[in-house]
Order: sequence, then structure tokens, then C-alpha cells
Amino acid sequence: MVKSLSFVDQGFLEMESRENPLHVGVVQVYDARGIDKASFVTRSLDYLSRAIAEHSPFNLKLHHGKGGQYDWVQVEKLNLDYHASRQAIENGSLKDVMKVASKLHESKMQRDYPLWQLHALEGLQDDLLALYFKVHHACMDGVAGMRLLQSFLSTDPAEQKSITGQGDENQSSAFKIPDLNIFSLFGKAEKILREEIHAVKELGMSFLKDFRSTDKSQNRLLPLPFTAPETCFNGESNNQRMLEVRSYRVDALKKVKKRLGVTVNDLVLAMCSGALRKYLEHKQSLPDMPLTAFIPVSVRSAHGSEGNELGFIIVNLATHEPDIRKRIELISASTQAGKDQLSHMSKDAIKRHTEMFFALGSVSGASSALKYLPLMFNVVISNVPAARKPLYLNG
Repeated sequence: MVKSLSFVDQGFLEMESRENPLHVGVVQVYDARGIDKASFVTRSLDYLSRAIAEHSPFNLKLHHGKGGQYDWVQVEKLNLDYHASRQAIENGSLKDVMKVASKLHESKMQRDYPLWQLHALEGLQDDLLALYFKVHHACMDGVAGMRLLQSFLSTDPAEQKSITGQGDENQSSAFKIPDLNIFSLFGKAEKILREEIHAVKELGMSFLKDFRSTDKSQNRLLPLPFTAPETCFNGESNNQRMLEVRSYRVDALKKVKKRLGVTVNDLVLAMCSGALRKYLEHKQSLPDMPLTAFIPVSVRSAHGSEGNELGFIIVNLATHEPDIRKRIELISASTQAGKDQLSHMSKDAIKRHTEMFFALGSVSGASSALKYLPLMFNVVISNVPAARKPLYLNG
């Protein structure tokens, strides 16, 4: 059986190149004190790789269909030796883990296999174990990936989850043959057409409102696409990646956000903005106009588990503003304006909005035209929420 990719999922494949691999990754660190580490690594890698392989889309691979479009086809038996491996960490520090994960993240995955890999990173100090997992963005977005990984863990340190060997219970619905009743098909077509017309109308009104705005200043709350300033960050990229980790106390951030009347997300954006401003000042290349950030926003339902369901907003990072408090206030106002804009759009309109972006990216990437266009935005900043409670891996 064959399953079609959505327009956005297809877009991630079209925009990918060897220099710009488009997968998402996560590093998880486990405390293995008091446990036989060699046995724990073997059991954990075996459990997670088999658990992942049971779920769609991890048991699907790409098939080049008609018109150059890709489809998903089911793989009867996965080669888990390809998908799961063990890597040694040279000096045992978390910084060394990030170096190894950076190298693993640089390589584009082979499209004749299901698009995921799991690596156990061994040799950490203090009896720690790290796992690095990557999956192609055409398979799912970060929220779906995090949900799936958390479903394999437990809040009970003694619980050992079993592998059913029966595959994903949703798999049959993913490959279900549609109802071919002629009246049902006409009814569905009419409903889809009405939804499309309404979505396009919503999107047109939103764009019209944006472009009618007379605010062209540095403090514009909703930056227009393709108005981002040129910076040293926005040249051609290669596949080299550098992963870094910084930890901050959530309780401290909550105190600051309460005092300023903003959100934790606003503070994180302000911290990124401050770092970018400081770096560009050091390079004597801080532009007069503020940098802008592409912020993915999940519109996924509570039970969505695969594919990409996201919208986006473009936020003013206020890098032109030297006063820290004013900078935070402007960033907060910009993110709120973006959220308000999305809140007045239906899910279908948000979907069309995202598809327009990916259509432009696909065409530009395929024709190398992107470097001749004005910058749509300067940076991408994504926030994927993690678990709020300690989680344990299979007992």
C-alpha cells in the first residue's frame, strides 16, 4: 500500500541538499548510577529501536512516484543494525557528547531506508548515558517526535514496557482504502472545496491587512516577509553543525517573566536576541533594522503523531534596541501580535499559509534562486516543550 506525503512534508524533501540536511534531532541524557551500564545500553538500544520501528512513519520508506512526487511505502522488515548503533565518547564530558552528536547530525540520511537513526553515546562521566535520535522533518515535526519518544518512557522507575510486535495500531488507518461510494465522494469534494475557498479568503484578508500597514519603522510588531536586514549569518550554508547546551533555572526565569509581565518564551527570545546583538556589535556589523526570527508554531491536535502540522510567525527581535527592558517589551508585543494573527485564522488557513512558504522554498531551492531574493527572515528559533516530570527508560 502507498501513502501520500502532505505538501509541507514534500517541501522538506525538496528543500534538502547535501549542504543543508533537513532532519530534526534530540539528545537525551540518562542517569545510570547503580546499574550495569553495558547491560543497560544493550537493553535500552534494543528496546527503543524496536519500539520506534513499530510505529508509522518509522516503518515507511520513500518511493519516487509519478510526476517526481514522493510517496511512503511500508517496509516489511527493517534492518535495525543500520538504524541503531553505539558510539564511544572520547573524554566523557557533555561537551564531547555534543561534538559527536554534531558530527552525526551533519550527514544526510539515505532515502532508500526509513528516515531515522538512533545512537547510544557511551563513555560519559558520572555514570551517565546519552542517546541521540534523528528523524527526517518530512516524517514529523519536533512536537510529534518529542511526544513519541516520551511515550516510550514512564514516570514509574520500575515499569518495563513490552514490545507487542504487532506494529502501530494506527497503521491500518494510515493505509486504509478510501470509501469509493460516489455520493460520499461528491459530498467530501464539496466540503473540501468550501473549506479551501474559506481558507484562501481568510489568508487574503490577513495579507491585505499586513501590507496595508503604514508602520515601516524598527518597532513594527509584525515584520513583513523579505524585509529582514542582511547579516553575516545569511550567506550560503554547508552541512557543518555545532550543538551546544546551556541550562537555566526555570524558577528564576519564571520570577523574571512575572516581574516583567511577559512569558518564558519571550525571555528565551530576548536572550537569543541579546546574544545576536552582542555578537554583531563585536563584529561591527549590527544593522540599523532589527533582525527577525521565523518561529514555528504547532497546530497539532492532542493525538496527532506524524507528519508536520505547523504554522509560523515572524517576530521582531529588536536587536536595534540597546535598552534590555525595552527590547524584551518589543519582542513580547511582537510575539503576541503574531499569536493574535494566527488565532483569527482557521487551521486550514494556517495550513495554506505554511504551504505557501514551503512552495517558495522548494522552487527557490531547486532553481538556486533563493540567493537572489531578499531575506525572508534572519534566524529560526524553535521551542519544543519537554517533559515536566522525571521520566525513566524501561525500568
